[in-house]
Amino acid sequence: RVTAASYDEGSLCTIHDGCCLCIRASRPQSDARLRDLPPEERVLFRCGGLVVSSARGAFLEGWLLVFPERHVTSLRHLSSTELRELDLIIECLRVVFLKEYGVPLFAFEHGSPTDRTRHTGRCVDHAHLHCMPHPSFKLSDLEQFTRTLVSCFSDLLTLERPEEPYVLVIDGSEAMMLYE
Repeated sequence: RVTAASYDEGSLCTIHDGCCLCIRASRPQSDARLRDLPPEERVLFRCGGLVVSSARGAFLEGWLLVFPERHVTSLRHLSSTELRELDLIIECLRVVFLKEYGVPLFAFEHGSPTDRTRHTGRCVDHAHLHCMPHPSFKLSDLEQFTRTLVSCFSDLLTLERPEEPYVLVIDGSEAMMLYE
């Protein structure tokens, strides 16, 4: 852990091998430092080793990222405790999005297989869940892929690890769908 006294961007970049989400999770969040950070670099809150932050480059108001403090390449690599915490965070975000925007939560992870060298189309090689308020997305393009209904994040532990990139989607309903 980097303390506020030893904090500087160069040190963080070296410590975390340039991973922008590891750096964001480690960056001190004091009031003085927050004023210097752009909104998309600010951590909104932490819960059980998970971070909720604004999304860089978001083109939709309310777009958030949820990601683990520790570096893993997929939500499917989280511990059972972290996955239960993620379920709680998502339930909170569902309530907030309905209250603030009047629409359900839409969320997705473009997940990585265990092999870090496989390209998944992601710009960040750190597990993260995109969460945004949106009334509906058309998912018909994903219907061509094998899909599995997932009732909660903890269920990911019971599934076979993927060998190919996947997309995990919460489409406004209570359930999630995993497309491989």
